[in-house]
Amino acid sequence: MKKLFLLALIFNFQFSIFNSLRAQETFQRGDFEYTFHEVGRGYITVSKCLKTDITKAEIPASLDYGGDEYFVRGIDDNVFAFNESLHTVVLSDKIRTIGAGAFQYCTNLANIDLPDGIDSIGANAFSQCEALTSIDLHNEMENIGKGTFAYCSNLKEVSLPPQLKTIGDYAFFGTKALEYITFPSELKTIGEQAFYASGLRTVTIPDNVESIAKRSFEDCLSLVSVFIGDGLETIPDRAFWVCKGLKRVTLGQNVKTIGKRAFQYCESLNSFTFTPSTQTILDGAFQNCPALTAMIMLPPLTNVADNCFLNCPNLYLSLPYEGRIHFTRCGLSPERLIERNYIEQDVNNDGHINSGDVVSIYNFIIDPDATGIHRFRADTNLDSNVNSGDVVDIYNAIINGVTIPDDKDR
Repeated sequence: MKKLFLLALIFNFQFSIFNSLRAQETFQRGDFEYTFHEVGRGYITVSKCLKTDITKAEIPASLDYGGDEYFVRGIDDNVFAFNESLHTVVLSDKIRTIGAGAFQYCTNLANIDLPDGIDSIGANAFSQCEALTSIDLHNEMENIGKGTFAYCSNLKEVSLPPQLKTIGDYAFFGTKALEYITFPSELKTIGEQAFYASGLRTVTIPDNVESIAKRSFEDCLSLVSVFIGDGLETIPDRAFWVCKGLKRVTLGQNVKTIGKRAFQYCESLNSFTFTPSTQTILDGAFQNCPALTAMIMLPPLTNVADNCFLNCPNLYLSLPYEGRIHFTRCGLSPERLIERNYIEQDVNNDGHINSGDVVSIYNFIIDPDATGIHRFRADTNLDSNVNSGDVVDIYNAIINGVTIPDDKDR
């Protein structure tokens, strides 16, 4: 009986110790406090830094507690926030998550290698890390959170993971040293002001991207060229507002709408090509773009908002036949709205497509002013140039039997 009582006493004692361990949510070891998750069979995370002047933080792969081994799987929210002494962080390959604001305002943090297993980085995790110059995100991440690298003013090199789907709002806001970034082909979404005031010089949006939010590349003063993939249907409001160095924009084949003030104050913009999919240009989309000289408008572009080309003093528009009615309030004077012929290949506008139109092209190339033909009407293939390509275009029209109705006014 005494033996049974003793065994029961030992069992109750061990059970109370185990319960005590489960009740103990945190423990301290070295420079850090750790928090338990699923005690006895789970993991722990770094929940607090105990050393305010720490310069190098080395996070262990695992720790022993109460005879059990616990892998260190994450760094919780705000653990190192506002620690201006921190210079170097060493993470083990067991780390999976970095919490919101974990390293924000660590203004001297210059060295951190993120292990491949990380699949989540919280909002503002590295915001204001001004000494950070490079970051390699080649890991399991599919989303970059809100403001993750905002105001990392010296960040020059960023490697994005190949399976990345979303770049969150303000993710790279104010990264003035970031000149180049390659978006992975799986990317779907770029958030609001994601690259606001960054140093990007060129932007190529992959075909899989379905949406970019408003102001996503606003105030990128060094941006020179933009290539939009075929997955995007809308250039949102102020997407490239005040990109004063932007010169060239190439639209994808499915862009239907140019948003409000999307390219306003792009003072260097001199090359922009619309596609047959474009239907709508909203208020002020190209306002104050003095370097624009010529733009070719294609059907079915008919929804043109007021003043979308206001203060573009050098711009002339090449419009479809009878298309001027849709552009009367676009901000340009009537003499800058040039309608093309009913059939573009009828260069001399005599109601026929024949060798006479070829001669008109050659005469235009030799002496444009002597022909009396506007260059928009000589550009039959609508490539913004008058050359032998237009001659070929006319011959193809003749071969294919393109004709002009007799009752069509010219």
